[in-house]
Amino acid sequence: MRRILVTGFKPFDGLAENSSGECAQRFDKLTIAYKLFTFTCHGIVLPVGPRCVQIVKEQCPDHDLIVMLGADQQSSNTLKLEATARNVSALNPNALAIIGGPSHLSSAIKFSALRELIQSHPQVEISHDAGAYWCNELYYQILYLRPEAIFIHIALDIELNQCMKLLEELIPKLYFAL
Repeated sequence: MRRILVTGFKPFDGLAENSSGECAQRFDKLTIAYKLFTFTCHGIVLPVGPRCVQIVKEQCPDHDLIVMLGADQQSSNTLKLEATARNVSALNPNALAIIGGPSHLSSAIKFSALRELIQSHPQVEISHDAGAYWCNELYYQILYLRPEAIFIHIALDIELNQCMKLLEELIPKLYFAL
């Protein structure tokens, strides 16, 4: 059995809801069957702020893959698979998230292995910009700890059931793309 941590954020900046947190909540205790494998998910809804990093770091050793979700306020009807994170503090864009860390870190996921999935789902795309807020810093700090992680930005207008269906299909494929 593979253990997957799925995180999302609470609403922030005046948003009434945050689909990333709603997805994470729905993933808690969800089991995904894929071929001969079983994936057990643990979902956590995170506060937006420095505490989010510590919460995820505490959970990392117990999971085989870390899937972090965040709201994308710029895009429409997409899931963006973030390939990289930048060493930038969410609190001060002129400061580093980790002093002495490399400027960028990349996920261990081989995105070329996801080509067929991406071609069959036009709303799924690969991005190299996790933003400049907690999404990016959380992703960078977790990648610094372990590269078996990914951050996925979810467009605010994507329908929640459609998003869940895509993520349930995507998660096993992400695991096998490591």
